[in-house]
Amino acid sequence: MTAPTVSEVRDALAAAISSRIPELNAYDTVPDVLQFPAMMVQPHTCDYLIGGGNCQDWTYKLLVMVPHTEGRANQEELDKFLSVTGEASIPAALKADYTLGLDGCDCTLLRMDGYGGSWEGLKGIGAAPHIGAQLYVRVIVTE
Repeated sequence: MTAPTVSEVRDALAAAISSRIPELNAYDTVPDVLQFPAMMVQPHTCDYLIGGGNCQDWTYKLLVMVPHTEGRANQEELDKFLSVTGEASIPAALKADYTLGLDGCDCTLLRMDGYGGSWEGLKGIGAAPHIGAQLYVRVIVTE
């Protein structure tokens, strides 16, 4: 068995979430144009030294964003993606598919931070005013 690559895990994270939450535009790479509501997957950190090098411990950052047009309504829309239950729950989507459909892969949602923030770096891809949060997902990859 060959361990999944960074790109395969990134693609699988986006696919696992978008298959369960079709209203959320899930991007596995930085898009040319961003459409809200959106989630973008970014590799964040990796520890290669687990199990004698036969296992990788990745953290992927999920940037979850909604348009910032009406404060309360936008926050409620963001909340539904962050809640642990519900049809639009990212945590529930990850729990339902913790292997991401890949051999040698196991993911766990760790935490959320940055609630209500926006990301200045997205202006270069035509992102409108938005609010969001960051979810951190631990992905253990074994060979």
